[in-house]
Amino acid sequence: EKYKNSTNFFDYYFSQLKKGDIIILSSRYELRWGNHPIPNKQRDLKFTYYDSNNKILSKDESYKRWKTLFDNIAEKSLSKGIKVIVFNSIPTFPDIVFEQGKQWFNSLNKKNFIGLKREDYVINSQLVDSAFKSLASKYSNVEVFDVFSELCPESQNFCTSQKYRDQWHLSSKGALSLYEGLLKKLN
Repeated sequence: EKYKNSTNFFDYYFSQLKKGDIIILSSRYELRWGNHPIPNKQRDLKFTYYDSNNKILSKDESYKRWKTLFDNIAEKSLSKGIKVIVFNSIPTFPDIVFEQGKQWFNSLNKKNFIGLKREDYVINSQLVDSAFKSLASKYSNVEVFDVFSELCPESQNFCTSQKYRDQWHLSSKGALSLYEGLLKKLN
């Protein structure tokens, strides 16, 4: 029932869109499709995947249907002249983030979290990222906003929590740091 209601809401709002409008899709997709959630508090989450008739699906089957759903959104949007921007996964962190100044003595604090290897994040969100890249190459109206690289540039070996309020939420400063990159995608 919830799935049907969600689909009905989406269909209603989609019917209201006009040529030149933009759909932005963002979620923690890697939480469902990644190798494992990065935040320690979410590592034990167990997902049960359902179809529209409440039949239980395997993770693989659910992932295929999720990709098909996004494919359908992209195709319908293209036919209406609507741009679709999908956000890839943002880095999240295993433990609580403590915002600390850059004073030298903070390096002595055992709770001072340096970050996680960028490569580990890339591996964790590989399935989602490959689906989005495939979508963008297939449909001219789809663009991927690489929020991951905005927050953790390729030049860095480690992703840090400097722009975060907690393990998975950006601070105001972190959100504002995405402004320029997102603005380029919107135009």
